[in-house]
Amino acid sequence: MKSLTRLFVLACVLVPGLCAINVKVTEINAKKGEVKLLLPMHSTYIEAKIIPEGGRVRLQRDQFYEGKMILGPVEGPGHNLIRVKIPHQKPARFLIKKISFIVR
Repeated sequence: MKSLTRLFVLACVLVPGLCAINVKVTEINAKKGEVKLLLPMHSTYIEAKIIPEGGRVRLQRDQFYEGKMILGPVEGPGHNLIRVKIPHQKPARFLIKKISFIVR
């Protein structure tokens, strides 16, 4: 299972079309603008920080959202972003700081 998750993350990095994923927000630090997202199969975390132009964190804890990884050159702060769709609002963009695998 762990190798399957690593293969999935690697596929997301290498093939931009496979990057739409559902994420669950597990932790929010509104003062620092940081979130911790749980990926499908509950074995991988993404730690991310809201980009400076992004404003405040508009996500809610323990909620599921649709996310899309934006990898490669983009306009603005750089690359390695995750865009999270928020219902009835503009999407929030976060800079990916770290991807962690949960070892069981």
